[in-house]
Amino acid sequence: AKDFLDVVASLDETQFGGVMAVASVAGSETTALTTAWLLHRFAQNPLSYARARREVLAWLESSGGLEAALASFSTTQLPYLEGAVLEALRMHPAVDGLAMAHVASEDFDLAGIRFKKAAGFIPLFKVAMRKEMTRLGWTGLDAFDPTRWLAADGSIDDEKAKQILSFGGGARLCPGNRFAKKQLLISSVLILSQFSSVRHDEGVSGVQGCNVQQEMNITIRPRNLRLFFD
Repeated sequence: AKDFLDVVASLDETQFGGVMAVASVAGSETTALTTAWLLHRFAQNPLSYARARREVLAWLESSGGLEAALASFSTTQLPYLEGAVLEALRMHPAVDGLAMAHVASEDFDLAGIRFKKAAGFIPLFKVAMRKEMTRLGWTGLDAFDPTRWLAADGSIDDEKAKQILSFGGGARLCPGNRFAKKQLLISSVLILSQFSSVRHDEGVSGVQGCNVQQEMNITIRPRNLRLFFD
């Protein structure tokens, strides 16, 4: 069976250029921004960071070290950390609004409203996720709580994880969503394994990151975010 790198290696020059152009924006920047938002939330919630770090260190020890652990890495091995990643994706979708705009190809009716061909639509994933989660009875949605994604046995609840719309959904689901989640987990493992804590620079980010704001462009970036690692 071929993996992603095998497929990329078989592309011609034009195809390879297209993949790299998409990856530079859709793959690299969005993953980097989600990691930044995750670290921001960890800095606000040091007990959560400590729990994720304990999970990572225990996994590394049982696997025989970092190299061996990553060689056999599976997202199911770090449920709490995966829950933290899902929380970051829920609270801070890296792409929203104008970057994902759609145009109707024909007239259609939706919820009793008639829409004309060529009508423009801007999906707001964060709003949609919160509305659906509220309808389902989820509470505490303003808080960063990785445990909300865990089942009774401590594993990730796959049904709950389907509520994440940060990668779109249905036929338009981003094909790189699984790769992105794995990349987010691995980058988080590398940070958590090396640093015992993360905190905001209060002179820039404010106490508990109160000065950190969302800056909307094609992607949604954290502004005034500066972190210290110990």
